[in-house]
Amino acid sequence: MKRTISIVLLLVCVLAASAQIQRNFLGFTLGETTKTQVYNHLRDTNIKFYQDEEGICCAENVKFATIDWDYAKFTFFNDKLYKVEFSFLDDGKRIAKLTSVYNKLTELLPKKYWRYANGKTFGDKFMEFSDNVTTVTFLYSDFFFRKFQIKLDYTDISLLNAKKAFEASDL
Repeated sequence: MKRTISIVLLLVCVLAASAQIQRNFLGFTLGETTKTQVYNHLRDTNIKFYQDEEGICCAENVKFATIDWDYAKFTFFNDKLYKVEFSFLDDGKRIAKLTSVYNKLTELLPKKYWRYANGKTFGDKFMEFSDNVTTVTFLYSDFFFRKFQIKLDYTDISLLNAKKAFEASDL
């Protein structure tokens, strides 16, 4: 009986440990990878990128989760990667592609991260999941003049909280 209970507990622990929200993207790890490492890797792999006015690294035409994203943004705090944001933009000319990406994400995210749903889900236009280490957020926006956007963000919660505390200390 003790052996059966031990095996069941071990299986539960293994399943819980392996079912966490993803933290690795394009060879980078949230909370670990430095800005220099991101820039060097993007340069070495010939991915076109630039730094915007806020200091965020923006890479163009990035493939992630079998989706060709228009860009990926890499945001840092204390020289560590704390947020990766994938975006798909459309002005109505790629509506079939937009619909395909939307359908794929609204189907797969809840299936993959159902146990991490945190109640911040509003229909199929906004979903958020958190395992208390990483948060993944899906957002679909439709703007005036047939402009559409799909965003998929992964954020390191610890670094995000440290960034918020640092910014609040300036007040």
